[in-house]
Amino acid sequence: MGSRRKKITVIAPGVPLAQWPEPATRSNAGALRVLFVGADFDRKGGEDLLLAAAQLPWPVELHLVTKAPIAERPGVRVYRDLGPNSELLKQLYARADLFVLPTLADCFPLVIQEAMAAGLPVIATDVGAIGQAVIPGRTGQLVPPRNPRALAHAIAALQEDATQRNAMGREARLVAEQRFDSRVNAGRIVDLMHGLIEARPRQADHS
Repeated sequence: MGSRRKKITVIAPGVPLAQWPEPATRSNAGALRVLFVGADFDRKGGEDLLLAAAQLPWPVELHLVTKAPIAERPGVRVYRDLGPNSELLKQLYARADLFVLPTLADCFPLVIQEAMAAGLPVIATDVGAIGQAVIPGRTGQLVPPRNPRALAHAIAALQEDATQRNAMGREARLVAEQRFDSRVNAGRIVDLMHGLIEARPRQADHS
């Protein structure tokens, strides 16, 4: 197995980082603005986020980007039919203080990479390959799926500590620049393919 692992190169799909300029310093004034982006509200853990928000010691603003018919209420804003890389979506990332995705099942959602590109700390569930981006204590926090109490605890910890939120956001942006720039990663894939071609044993010339 060890020799096989040496032959594996992991390159994330990434996001167009040039379209996500380095974020400005957030003001930290007012209620914590929490952003959630998930068309499939149930599978992406939206209900767990609503339950967790109700357990927080202080109110938050939830900004939910989803296709689900979720009703707005005090402290909950819903945005539907936003396309990838749309200007409004980028504005929501820029205005948020924290990105939360308590998904129940996923591989490596691009929305997490978008949040990191926007300089946001991320709280997500430890499923799929999410742990390769969300590094506990550095770029955000990981919680178990289907656990609103643990999710509320993680949100509350960052709700109380703007300094840590900002530090995590800066680190998240740095990791996005290093690992999740789609233009750079496309070049890495091309370079890898060229290397494999050059390393391929040449067939004997029978002509």
